Amino acid sequence: PKIPMQSSVNTFVIASKLVILGTTNSINLEIEHLLKEKLNIIRGLNQVVLYNNNIFLAGVKDDTIYVINAFKGNTVTAIPANNPIILSNTNDSNLYYLEYDGRNNYELKMIENMEGLTVSNPRIIKTLKGPRGNSAICCGYKQNTNIVLGSLSGSIYRIDAEPATSIVTMEESTNNIYSKIHDMTPAPSDFYFLTSNAIFKSSYDSGVVDKMAEVHNQTNIISYDDENVILWSKSTNNPIIMMNLSTKTQNTLFTPKSTLQTLKLSSIGEKKYLIAIESNSKVNLYDFTNNQVKEIYS
Repeated sequence: PKIPMQSSVNTFVIASKLVILGTTNSINLEIEHLLKEKLNIIRGLNQVVLYNNNIFLAGVKDDTIYVINAFKGNTVTAIPANNPIILSNTNDSNLYYLEYDGRNNYELKMIENMEGLTVSNPRIIKTLKGPRGNSAICCGYKQNTNIVLGSLSGSIYRIDAEPATSIVTMEESTNNIYSKIHDMTPAPSDFYFLTSNAIFKSSYDSGVVDKMAEVHNQTNIISYDDENVILWSKSTNNPIIMMNLSTKTQNTLFTPKSTLQTLKLSSIGEKKYLIAIESNSKVNLYDFTNNQVKEIYS
């Protein structure tokens, strides 16, 4: 049977602990945060993502993809993978990722969810020829069947998640006019991508790219609403910034006291908040309504 899910659950990896936080609304509309469980898991995971209704957690360590049951903490599978880039997001029921052999050969693979209980062995969706060396793919994002890939040289490539029997050649959607692409996030209708000095918006279909705003040395981007994005930098204590892409104005939300490892946007109803992991040991909550930061786990 499938595992029943809570309406709002946030799961984080802190060092080798899987921390599950449940959230409920109190009578006075303040948000109370309750520590649900703390589970031992693989230490040092990167590219961590929850998927399949928060049942599975996936991450990468030492060229191995680990899939973990987020409610039990046990490792469901460990799959060797060459330079993997996890593409799935929380809306996916299966885990999609890209493998790269260090030359110009890529494989799009999928690990199928088996009714929320276990997962399949990796299945090759398609084999691709793509950029190599200083132009290799370094990040990606999957939205429905659309997959957008960013390269070290600043080019954007688009592929899809539909199976193919013949080798597919990646086609560059842009010329190398950008610096390294650090991160991607969905836009209201398309997607944003972040370089060292600018935010760009592009279309899944047309490939048209628009420069939205200039930035300075931010490495991560989160879409907040139709006009605003949140900018932050992993492994630093640089300020977390809200930028309005229409007015180009910036507002500092808060400054981490120590190095920031993860920043996640969550919500209860219409109310949004940020959950930040600092120094791999503390979880802090930022409340947009009162602009306050509160430690909720250490």
